[in-house]
Amino acid sequence: LRPLGRFHERGLAITQLKLAAGAELVVPRGEQVLLLCCVQGGGNVEGRNYERLSALRVEIGEGPRIQAERDSLFYGFELPRFD
Repeated sequence: LRPLGRFHERGLAITQLKLAAGAELVVPRGEQVLLLCCVQGGGNVEGRNYERLSALRVEIGEGPRIQAERDSLFYGFELPRFD
């Protein structure tokens, strides 16, 4: 995950994730909810298919495996915690 910016003291952040066709990545377990939006490509996450404009919510402490069948580009939004 490539950080693009952090915009709030509570941790709102935007990241970018690029995967080449055939690549695989286990999303690092985080301390914030991460929303990933696929803007290009396709593949699967834990056996569920994704394609352009698919969204994935990664809960705190989760680390799903993403497998790209086509070159893929995601933008991620780390949501602030209010607890």
